[in-house]
Amino acid sequence: MKRVLIAGALACAVAPGASAQYTTPSSSTYGSKPAKKADIVVLGGYAWTLAQDVVLNYANAGELDITDNPFWGVAIDFNVARQGGGKTGQLRLLFRREDSDVTFVSYTPSNPTGSLDCAVEYWQIGGLGGVERGNAMPFTSVTLGATRLVAGDVDEWKFSMIFGLGVKVYTEGKFGFMIQGNWPITFTDSWGGVTVGTGGAGVAVGGTGISQLDVGGGVILSF
Repeated sequence: MKRVLIAGALACAVAPGASAQYTTPSSSTYGSKPAKKADIVVLGGYAWTLAQDVVLNYANAGELDITDNPFWGVAIDFNVARQGGGKTGQLRLLFRREDSDVTFVSYTPSNPTGSLDCAVEYWQIGGLGGVERGNAMPFTSVTLGATRLVAGDVDEWKFSMIFGLGVKVYTEGKFGFMIQGNWPITFTDSWGGVTVGTGGAGVAVGGTGISQLDVGGGVILSF
């Protein structure tokens, strides 16, 4: 019984400290800064895609590449926690799209080489961890979700992750801007059934995933 009472006393002593450490930001927490619930970020940037080996009839027949192109999208970052030292946590909902084309480059003259229009979409949820430095907030981010590839008659979804590093700068009022670099990875053994070339060729991307690198940013509206 004595152990139960001691444990209960310790829990009551620790709980107020924990609740103070992880709280929704308020005007008192930020001092003179007004409390903000979320950031809406209108995104734009440029993405580079690494080419992938192609398996055709169980043999390495060439490579499949998504042409480097601009992307656009939107992110909503909800303020969820603030710790000491200006550390801030945000929950991110993300959508972004890249309109490009996918090209099959054959290793043998007997196989056709061609390309198709395609679209690459990311639907993600994750978090940002940042540290406030005046009006700036350097941060790292990790999101999880799905990648959608649309090419010809193919419309496929695969699991993906995006690792990011960037900085938000808040101006006076509700506006600001963000600069960020990302490493999106789509985990897949194959994108099946993509047909390219005038003669037609069913191809599948080999390997464990499709990687992109991008640099971009956006305009922030806080509310």
